[in-house]
Amino acid sequence: MKLLLAIIISASTLQPIAAQDSAIMQKRVSVIADNAEISNVLDDISRKSGVNFSYNSDLLKNQKVSLNRQNCELETILNTILADNISYTVIGGNIVIYEKTELPAEKPQMIKVSGVVRDADQNNALPFASISLNNTALGTITNENGKFDLLINPENQNDTLVVSYLGYSPKKIAINQLANSQSNNIALSQHIYGLGEVLVTPVETEKIIRESVSRIHSQYYRKANVYKAFYRESYYADSSFVARDEAMLNIYKSGGSDVSKNKMAVTEGRKMMSKKQYDILLKLRGGPFNIIELDFVNRGKEFISTYASKYYDFQYVGKDSTDQGVFLVIQFDKKTNAPGIKYSGKMFIEKTSKSIARLEFEIIPDGKKLTAKNRKGETVDMVFRRMAYHVNYMPIDGKWYLQSCIGEETRQITDKNGKDSYITTIQQLIITESSGSDIFPKEGTVITRKDLLSDVIVRHNANHKKESQQN
Repeated sequence: MKLLLAIIISASTLQPIAAQDSAIMQKRVSVIADNAEISNVLDDISRKSGVNFSYNSDLLKNQKVSLNRQNCELETILNTILADNISYTVIGGNIVIYEKTELPAEKPQMIKVSGVVRDADQNNALPFASISLNNTALGTITNENGKFDLLINPENQNDTLVVSYLGYSPKKIAINQLANSQSNNIALSQHIYGLGEVLVTPVETEKIIRESVSRIHSQYYRKANVYKAFYRESYYADSSFVARDEAMLNIYKSGGSDVSKNKMAVTEGRKMMSKKQYDILLKLRGGPFNIIELDFVNRGKEFISTYASKYYDFQYVGKDSTDQGVFLVIQFDKKTNAPGIKYSGKMFIEKTSKSIARLEFEIIPDGKKLTAKNRKGETVDMVFRRMAYHVNYMPIDGKWYLQSCIGEETRQITDKNGKDSYITTIQQLIITESSGSDIFPKEGTVITRKDLLSDVIVRHNANHKKESQQN
């Protein structure tokens, strides 16, 4: 089975610290350790400085250190605690620790491509835009500030980078125009859908929907399967960053619409917290389960069904042409008096196969007041204010697979004193590999629908450290 998306950083890509990263190494922290494991010291530094470390746990296994440093530069501390055969570098704002022998001199220097993707008219950053090397599986996506970093092999330096975002015209840029620069601003223009010469009537639009639905069973991979995926959930309070949890997951995804048998396990994970504490923060339980269940094509939501026209109005709004083909863009809105959850959005249907390639939609909030518990255990009122989602599919070997899901939800929280806060949660899941097997691997720490991802990450890292010590 082919790789769907790869985000690759290997030891051979590491290079000496660049000048623009020196500010990270000059950060000052205070560290006191008495015969403590170096991995624990690094965790302490990470909490105090906000800098994240990446390394093979076996590299620092059973290594301990004692030191007392007050308001000391990070570079000096690392030079003190790390052995002579161990070095480090900065990549993408993170410090990567590695064994010096892992860097053969004959390996080529990787090309770092960075930039910010923005709206050409408003100059707003475009979060979660897709960045890919043309005609390959190598790629990444922008963060919530529209920024991206991608490492590319020199053999691809004459290739083209494709930058795309839902609702915008994609842009192709030569890699050598972007390489080794931190100030690349990539502007995308909103796509104006061309209606073409043939007018599509409401009846024909409904026919397209019915035809797409009728082909789901034959055109989408609907067997039980194990996937590898990258998952991230980020939290903001009144637009200020609060926390972020990231994990690599093994996912057992049951076939078709049955989601009750889905299983997940964390194989790698890390947590990031703002130094400022927010008592109002409400974290998700079972976040990865919620986001993968946005696979509405295979689940058969009512706006993707043979009876969809009973509850929804459909309108053909034009064609969207990309490197992957021509897509019919159909707007859908729930009828005024129709019962149930109100979905509104667009479907992008591949013209030839009639396969639904992507969905972008919102759930229209009903304004109902709910109750929840904050970090202090206090009851607060909660109202959903925004719920927006993107779901993408990719064709591989004649079948369409789920590629990525992104969700953004904003809740208005009112505490016991009547103070309002707005909590925004951004979830992002990217399938990186399909195994072609329905056997769920034993590796990793199982996460359930009742779990907080942050708790599972702590448990997983503790178990991994314990196993390393025993070995």
